[in-house]
Amino acid sequence: MENIFKINKAFSLLVVLMLTGQFCFAKKNKLFVYKYEGTPNIEVNDSLKVVKKGTLLDKKTKLIMHRDDVVFMVNDSGDVFELIQTGTFSHKELLDLKPITTNSSFAKTYFSYVWKEFTNTDVLRRDKSGVVYRGDDIILMRYPADSTNIYNNEIRFEWDRIPNKEKDYYIIVRNADTKEIVKIGTPVNTISLMIDGTILKQGQSYEWAITETKFPNMNKIPFYTFHIMTNDEFKDIKKNISLISTDLKRMGLTNSEIQDAICQDFKLCF
Repeated sequence: MENIFKINKAFSLLVVLMLTGQFCFAKKNKLFVYKYEGTPNIEVNDSLKVVKKGTLLDKKTKLIMHRDDVVFMVNDSGDVFELIQTGTFSHKELLDLKPITTNSSFAKTYFSYVWKEFTNTDVLRRDKSGVVYRGDDIILMRYPADSTNIYNNEIRFEWDRIPNKEKDYYIIVRNADTKEIVKIGTPVNTISLMIDGTILKQGQSYEWAITETKFPNMNKIPFYTFHIMTNDEFKDIKKNISLISTDLKRMGLTNSEIQDAICQDFKLCF
């Protein structure tokens, strides 16, 4: 594993698609709500829906803004738009808004990545109990999310509970390079491991999974991956994080909310 920080594969694919022009015109016209304040609504086919983070704004929708409402939107180019006026706005009117100036190309990269995440079709499904599936595999893992980069002293692994389960869960952590495996049984749905050079080390990439049995078929387990950044890797990207943070502060996010947003949206947790 190289010791140079790289944005995950999903972002690399985004860059390729943007350079080769494979985003169609219709997609370029899509706007997604990144953040909102108040109680804005959208009108779709004569029905009203509540605006949420990730709400799609296209030619089929109208955005309804009330007093004190604020909406921040993003497009595929990484442009951010702010709307604070009261009224009902068509898709065309939203497209005519002037973007907020971002501080850096990296900030635009961040919001472009967020836009792509919003456009992805959700391949996961949940049953009535809330357990997540991909195909026939149960996906219990919650944090760290798949393909996450982490800079911290410890990692708190979290996963969904299985209703009425009484026996232990088993967390499996596997080094992506050496394939060395650590397996821990626990009755709860969270566990913290220190990044101290024993199980987890800086500069290494890992795979992790949750199973219900002590000796599962390792070839059939759905694993999530994460990379633990070194001090130098994080230093290389710290300036860019600062620039993104400036943009997010303009949207009213606190420092804690900014860390959560970058972790959740960009899969960079620190």
